[in-house]
Amino acid sequence: MPRFTTCEFVNTNGRSCGSPAMRSRHFCYYHLRTRPRKLQVANVDSGPRTRRDLDAAVSKVMSRVMNEEISTQQAAVMVCALETEYENNTGLKAELV
Repeated sequence: MPRFTTCEFVNTNGRSCGSPAMRSRHFCYYHLRTRPRKLQVANVDSGPRTRRDLDAAVSKVMSRVMNEEISTQQAAVMVCALETEYENNTGLKAELV
């Protein structure tokens, strides 16, 4: 029986994909195509310091979701991290609606 590696993608429920991985790759055909090519991190030294900075950063995250560069789950994590950094920098509560 041939041995093959399985896709390393982990679903939001914590379970692995389990499909056969592409040859010399870590992901199956589907997850290889849906993963972002290269995750670009915003060029921010210490996070958003003003409300305008926070709004601009969240806007960039949302545009990446709309362009299907990142998933909604990744966007949620990024926005949460931005809110936390904003709160740490300013001492104010970030209230995004």
